[in-house]
Order: sequence, then C-alpha cells, then structure tokens
Amino acid sequence: MKLGRLLSLFALLVLSALSACAPTGDEAAAGMPSRQDGGEPEIRPAPGDVLLSDNFDNPDAGLLPQTSPNPAYVRGYEGSEYLIQKLDPDFTRLPLGVIPGSYEDTTLAIDARLVGDTEGRYVALECRRSPIGWYRAYIDPDRGWFWLARWDEDSETVLTDRTPSEAIAQGNEANHLELTCAGNLIALAINGTEVANILDGTYLAGGLAIGASVFTGSRDVAEARFDNLVVYQAAAPSARTL
Repeated sequence: MKLGRLLSLFALLVLSALSACAPTGDEAAAGMPSRQDGGEPEIRPAPGDVLLSDNFDNPDAGLLPQTSPNPAYVRGYEGSEYLIQKLDPDFTRLPLGVIPGSYEDTTLAIDARLVGDTEGRYVALECRRSPIGWYRAYIDPDRGWFWLARWDEDSETVLTDRTPSEAIAQGNEANHLELTCAGNLIALAINGTEVANILDGTYLAGGLAIGASVFTGSRDVAEARFDNLVVYQAAAPSARTL
C-alpha cells in the first residue's frame, strides 16, 4: 500500500511539473508566425518582386483578354505582341487590355509602340482602376509629350502639364514605360528616365490596364503593339517631394 501511494504521489508531481513548464495559449500563439485560415504563414511580396509577367509569346498561356466586348476595337495576342486596334473612328472610349488582379503598390512596366500613322494617337497605362476612378498616364510619341491624369468616373483631372520629354522615342519606335502607383505616389518613367511624379492619395488600390486610342478631337483609327509586360511590387514612400 505504501509503495502504491508513493508511486501515485510521484506521478502527480511529474504531471504538475510538466503543466507548469508548458506555454499557455497566448504564449504559444505569440511564438508562432501568423497564419490565415489555418494555412501557411502569410508572406507579403518584397519591393521588386515580380507579381505578374507576360511576354505575349504564347496565347494559350496568355493573361490578358483575347476578345473584344465591342466591335469598335480588337485586342489579342499577335506575332508575340499584344495588339490593341481601334477600328471605329467614331468610338470615343479608350480601348483597353485589362490586366487580371487588384493591386495596391505596384510598378506596371511594358514596351509600347504605335503602328502606322502616329499623329493624334497615344498609348496609355492605368493603375488602381475601379468603378469610381483610376489614374492614367498618357504618352504621345508623335509630339514627344506625356502627362498624368486622374479619372473620377467620367470626370478627368489633369495632374501634370502636357510636357515634352527627350526620353520619349518618337514616331513608331518602341518606348519602355513604367507607371508606379505606391502609397500616394504616382510616377512615370520612360526608357529608364523618371519624367514625372506627383502625390495623390484619392485611390489606393485597384486594377491595371494598357490602352491606345486617338485624342478626343480626332475621329480616326489607331493601332498599338505591346510587349514584355511585368508587374512589380513597389514600396510606398514614407515621404516624397515633388
């Protein structure tokens, strides 16, 4: 009897010691990385990480739309490039190739060139698209101009002057364009040269798109080709001066 009681007492002491050493629920949680829905720890992309890319070589693996919702323009993969062609001279909207996904802080990089007549035509990049608004960069290779604007539904606010830049390759030459939307920074680089940066925090997330068309006063057709699409993670600046 004495031996049995001693063994039981010893077992209780061991269990008590183990319980005292075990972490509480809060302590255990504090030592574990955060998880979502019981899955793997969330890993946020670092600045410079590639979020999406498409060189347009393979339509079967293509990410951008390959049909048009409107007979006024066509879009799709052709000759290892992405084609946007406005067919109806009276169509006044901007034909777009919408990039899948919604993003906060990104750099949209792409090569763009006009085909055929360039007078009165432009290419455009958009970020933070939503039903209520977005940002747009205009590049006019014929005159060598660029500018930035914000659209609030159907109302446009020009954010920079229409500015000439020697960084723009004129005519039918391709331009490497980068539109960065990070925090409240909206910046445009052309062929490796930053040509504009402004601060506007109206929209902080949304979709991305590329497009080509003619200016409002012109009733004409337009064609552009795009290549080497890459979307990078960008860092929201803590402070930036104009």
